Formats: sequence, structure tokens, C-alpha cells
Amino acid sequence: MGEEDTSNLPIVFIDGELIGNIQQLEELNESGELSDILLRFEKRQNFDMCQRCGDRKYINCVVCNGSKKSTHRNGFTDQFRTLRCTQCDDNGLQKCPECYTKS
Repeated sequence: MGEEDTSNLPIVFIDGELIGNIQQLEELNESGELSDILLRFEKRQNFDMCQRCGDRKYINCVVCNGSKKSTHRNGFTDQFRTLRCTQCDDNGLQKCPECYTKS
């Protein structure tokens, strides 16, 4: 107890080559060697990605902004009442109208 954590996890491999643990990875990054190692890989550019949701297929609810609550005015008084938003799921999300049905 009270000793410094000396774990060597995570162990990082790049294309089957042992890079090392997190400290070694940070050293490679700071020295610029990590970017040299990664140069041999082709950069992936996804131009087909949905601009609205980032291909997550869901967006924050446009009615409640993800809070899952919707405020409605009582028609008989000036009071407001908080209700469960009926436009989103249990996580405050809606299906992305741009890409959800396309896939």
C-alpha cells in the first residue's frame, strides 16, 4: 500500500511491432519518432461520413437537447409542468434524420 504503481500496461503494438508501454509511447511521441512510425500507414479520410452525427446514427434530441424532459405550459394556469420528452429514447437521443434510414 502507498507504493508507486509500476504496472506496464497497456502494451502497445503497431502493425505487429512492439512499441512498449505508455511511458515509452509518450517518449516516442515527444521525440517525434511516433509520427515517423505512423507515416507508413495510409491516412483514412472518410468523406462519406454523416456531417450531422459523425456516423453514430443518433443525435441529441432536438426537442429536449438530450435532457429527456420537456416543459409544457398548463393551459389553465401560468404554471409549467415538466414531463418526459416523447420525441427521444431513454438516453435523450433521436435517430439521425440524415443517415439512419440510409444504412
